[in-house]
Amino acid sequence: GAGVAVLAVLAAAPRMPAKLRMAAASLGLLSAAAMMIHALGGLIEAHFYFFVLIIVLTLYEDWMPFLLALVFVLIHHGVYGTLEPHAVFDRPAEFRDPWLWASIHALYIAAAGGAAIVAWRLNENVRARMRDVHAQLQAASQTDHLAGLGNRRRLMSDLEELFDSPQPALLVLLDLDGFKAYNDTFGHPAGDALLARLGSRLGEAVGERGRAYRLGGDEFCVIWKGREGDREVTEQACAAALSDSGEGF
Repeated sequence: GAGVAVLAVLAAAPRMPAKLRMAAASLGLLSAAAMMIHALGGLIEAHFYFFVLIIVLTLYEDWMPFLLALVFVLIHHGVYGTLEPHAVFDRPAEFRDPWLWASIHALYIAAAGGAAIVAWRLNENVRARMRDVHAQLQAASQTDHLAGLGNRRRLMSDLEELFDSPQPALLVLLDLDGFKAYNDTFGHPAGDALLARLGSRLGEAVGERGRAYRLGGDEFCVIWKGREGDREVTEQACAAALSDSGEGF
């Protein structure tokens, strides 16, 4: 009982490393289960508490508690079963060969731990997929599907981050001249193709120096990381990316 109390204190100490707290909590629970078996005179049904603990230890989502449980059961059943067999077992066959039965019980614990680990990994995979889907949905909600650039929502989010950042940046607003006439002449599908092409070129022109956005219609925006002295070069680069000509326009 004193040993379990010491382990409980270690497990609850906030300054202790997480791994050590995990080990102390696991050993404390396993020791408590062993004490229950001793108190019940080695009743075979009392060993079920170890399997309950395996399920509880799954909450840690770590391999170490399962390994501790395996080693604990093997050593506890083997050593105590040799020194005081009636405290661990309640059958004559177990009294005669405690290490054999300790190994059998350890195998059961290993099987239960293996099943728990498989369940844990499956749960981890499901959560990872859910995180991926959430990230994809969040990215889609902040992306203009036509031009492949950030949309107005993404711009507002990035501006909030920019206001909190000491890094200087230029904000460039652009719109296409003559786009309505282009749409009226060549049709909306051609207009969409033009927006997609120009949006791609704008994104390539900005590259790693900032981010480009399509705000809607023929309106675009660029956040360009740089100082006021870079303004003219930045504007020219963005305007050149959004300039196009061809037969009839």
